[in-house]
Amino acid sequence: MARNEDRRNSPFNSFLIDDPTPSNHRITIANEEASTICVSCHQDLRSRTSKILACLHSVCIQCLEKLKDESSGGTMYTCPACNHKSRGDTICDNLFAADENAANGLFSHCSNCEEGNVADWYCDNCVDWLCTQCKNAHARVRLTKDHTVTQKSTEEAKQIRKMMSNERLLCQIHKEELARNFCQDCQTLTCDECQITQHKNHRYSFIDEAVQNQKSNLQSLVNKVRDVRLMLNKIQATRSQQRSEIDQTEQRVIDDIKLFGLNMITEVSKACKQLINDTTAVCNQARTQFVEKNTRFEQYLQNMDHSLDFVNDALTTGSKTAFLTCNRVMSKRLDHLLHQNAIWSKAVNPFQLTFTPYDPRNIRSTITSLGVLVQNGKKRGNNGRPGCSEEQMNGIEQKKPNKYSTQVSTNEKADNDMQPAILLDTSDDYCAVCRCGGELVCCDACPRVYHVDCHVPSLNEVSMNDKWKCSLCSEANNNSNTAAKRKHDETNEKLSAAEQHICEKLVLQMYTHPSSGPFHNPVPADCIGYHKVIARPIDLRTIKEKINSYASMNDFLADVYLMFQNCATFNRPESEIGKSGRALNKSFEEWLEKYGLQSQIPMPDRTNKRKKTSIQMLDHVS
Repeated sequence: MARNEDRRNSPFNSFLIDDPTPSNHRITIANEEASTICVSCHQDLRSRTSKILACLHSVCIQCLEKLKDESSGGTMYTCPACNHKSRGDTICDNLFAADENAANGLFSHCSNCEEGNVADWYCDNCVDWLCTQCKNAHARVRLTKDHTVTQKSTEEAKQIRKMMSNERLLCQIHKEELARNFCQDCQTLTCDECQITQHKNHRYSFIDEAVQNQKSNLQSLVNKVRDVRLMLNKIQATRSQQRSEIDQTEQRVIDDIKLFGLNMITEVSKACKQLINDTTAVCNQARTQFVEKNTRFEQYLQNMDHSLDFVNDALTTGSKTAFLTCNRVMSKRLDHLLHQNAIWSKAVNPFQLTFTPYDPRNIRSTITSLGVLVQNGKKRGNNGRPGCSEEQMNGIEQKKPNKYSTQVSTNEKADNDMQPAILLDTSDDYCAVCRCGGELVCCDACPRVYHVDCHVPSLNEVSMNDKWKCSLCSEANNNSNTAAKRKHDETNEKLSAAEQHICEKLVLQMYTHPSSGPFHNPVPADCIGYHKVIARPIDLRTIKEKINSYASMNDFLADVYLMFQNCATFNRPESEIGKSGRALNKSFEEWLEKYGLQSQIPMPDRTNKRKKTSIQMLDHVS
């Protein structure tokens, strides 16, 4: 329970996707039955009223009330299959099951006679089913004798019944009117009466035209999610090796500890056992974290596969009315899956653990510290408590305890040569830029910690004093505002020291902004759709690498605004990436005003308008 509480309070929890509580009662339904089987009671939905949840699982109307989450005030419904929570306004009618019910009827009845005889014949002109007697009468009547009446096979009859069911969906308000229009503003089916009253002046189209347009948009999303799924296969293969690496590493480290213990005298055997216990604790923690993360990853893949299969079925076999009814839910689901890809596309940090013994000749002076475990390049003390950075990190002094960095044990000796500071990758220590653990450096002026390569500029490129401050806390050597406002003449080819410091500060502020994740890295070259639309891709990593080569502050600002413009060009305003871009842009302009640079904001390029494309969104933007 403590681990779960820490995980909820961790800064990483903003990236969690469909975080399902591990359960042994998870329900799995074959994809081909997803729209016709209730995920709660497992009953056939073809003869019952049912709904489709936001996760694209189907549930009967009787079970829907049981799924209501009381903690949310009854506005959320929890899917028993994937634990995804759906808002009430994202749940739509399941007309796919109704289509199957209409198509799978055992037989049709004659629509001409009152006896209700079984109909084997179908009149294409009258669009009616006829029994044998009525068929003969149909051929004798002068008005109908020229009609085309044919005997239908079982499969042909199913298709006709399904088509008739699709075309005769009645309006929910005007019960005798057919819903033959699709309101584009409200994304709903309407009859002629509704269209000229409740939906007056709204944009609308006929069903056939609306289906064609919406299918094109949805197919584009399907292609993107499928590309992401193929990429995640490689990550899945890497994750499958991580468990064996943990086991092998554990055994190797334990063997090293045992070999070291053989050189010690009997009095230190207890300390060796403590080190073994520490190793087991580290590996157990790593296993637990791996199982938790892998469970969420596998659930993400399962959700993606289900959504792809569901949408593919809707695109290929679903009726027009069912498709339009569920189109908004399907689009939002695929958008959601694409946005979550930014979390899982990151490379898996390898599990590293080694044992570093001290010289047995110094046993008397090191009796209290037989050795230390090194996990992912960070040292772990005998008491099992994690620590922060120490003098070994290029002379950076140990940071004082705070809520972001964990304390160093009070049992440590003052002599750092004999008892070095201890470090551990825990859920409480994450780089302010990439949100991952590892070898972290603590700022002495703020709670932030960084990887040496994530900081701007990289820490291996600058001189670090005993009292180190990150770029967000440090000041330029001269008046930054005055230097930044001066105009460059034609002979200036590089930024001044003060201007470069401001650029580095702005880039680091963007990196640490909660909405900046999609902008950290370039869009992969295999995302062909993106590069067809965006002629000049740009991202924070590219801007960081170019800081030393900018000739003026305007050149730097032009690249930043190009990044925001590319985001607005390629992504829909209501998409998650579009919202993130606007939030980061707003914060960036506030920072510019703080540094007195608002007068240097370049005018946006009005010529780079959004190209007409069926592609609506990409998970990466830059």
